[in-house]
Amino acid sequence: MHAMRTDGRQPAGAPPPPAAPPERGLDDATLVVRAREGDVHAFSELAERHQAALFRLALRMVGNSDDAEDALQDSLLDMWRRLDRFRGDSAFTTWAYRIVTNRCLDLLRRRRTTVPVEEVEERLASPTSTEHTAEVDAGLVALRAALLTLPDEQRACFVLRELEGLGYTAIAEIAGTSETAVRGRIHRARTTLAGVMRSWR
Repeated sequence: MHAMRTDGRQPAGAPPPPAAPPERGLDDATLVVRAREGDVHAFSELAERHQAALFRLALRMVGNSDDAEDALQDSLLDMWRRLDRFRGDSAFTTWAYRIVTNRCLDLLRRRRTTVPVEEVEERLASPTSTEHTAEVDAGLVALRAALLTLPDEQRACFVLRELEGLGYTAIAEIAGTSETAVRGRIHRARTTLAGVMRSWR
């Protein structure tokens, strides 16, 4: 029921992977039904199928790969434990995104680190400010730094809309709020990011 960590290590305390390979070619809804009946292979297939997108979401939310790995593995455990509560009213991916988003928000609240706008602007002005600047697109590096200035809820809605491409209805369901609130958070996030990124342009 656990996906492998992206560094190749099993998460601490995780049981060994299933001996038989998970079933391929089935849609999410069928795999969910089988997983709810206790089929670990079906859940393994769901986790493997979506773990790259879920890790990307976590990384964009928390800003570093170690915390993203932790959030992803905790989320997968949550999904397995709560699978009996998933009624199929929404897509499995929407439900999974909600769990990962909430895990990331919890992590960010515990971490309680805020990066001042001035510090982000200094990072953007320095060509050596980010460890992997030479390996990635400089604009994405700048945006990642700017995202750290946003309040957690704004960051979640912005990432889900602008970077993951989700619709307002799905984001409202994931965030547990109204579409109006989602639109407001995204508008405020865009305004903040436009100010931070102005010098970059």
